[in-house]
Amino acid sequence: MPSFEKTPGEPKLTDLFSEEMEERMRAEGHLFSRRTSVPIAGARQVEAEETVETIVKEFKEDTRLAKVGDWVVTGSTGEQFKNTDAEFHENYEQDESGQWLPKEKSVLVLPNPTGEPIAIIPPWANEENPGPQRGDEHCFIVFVLSPQGDFTDNRYLIANEDILHTNYTEVV
Repeated sequence: MPSFEKTPGEPKLTDLFSEEMEERMRAEGHLFSRRTSVPIAGARQVEAEETVETIVKEFKEDTRLAKVGDWVVTGSTGEQFKNTDAEFHENYEQDESGQWLPKEKSVLVLPNPTGEPIAIIPPWANEENPGPQRGDEHCFIVFVLSPQGDFTDNRYLIANEDILHTNYTEVV
């Protein structure tokens, strides 16, 4: 179990599964729907093992090992991130023109409430990819909802407001 204490010079490790964070998300989170009509910037299946660094505006958010058969997705601002084949097909579908579109999903979103850089243990963390996902003071915390509206274990960070609004629409 990771320690959630902040060490000097490091972002504050934040537990997205704590009762306090879940209560805060219920009380203050904003409901968004994934935009499904805007194709992702790119996707390629990995042919040789490689390290994928997710960098947004010079901020290294994540580093993951991609194996043969995984996918590297290019996001709206050119950032790249790794998906397993199963994750990729769970989140994206190809249209008739061959472009990849995100599948519809609902999320609750909360602006980083700490006012400082944070780190989380993302759902994709494992022995091979143990590193935290990092966000600056302007990032957003995201909880993916089940079709019934319950929290799932898929909880992550979105780097900034531009990326949030490119990929999601607030439900009013």
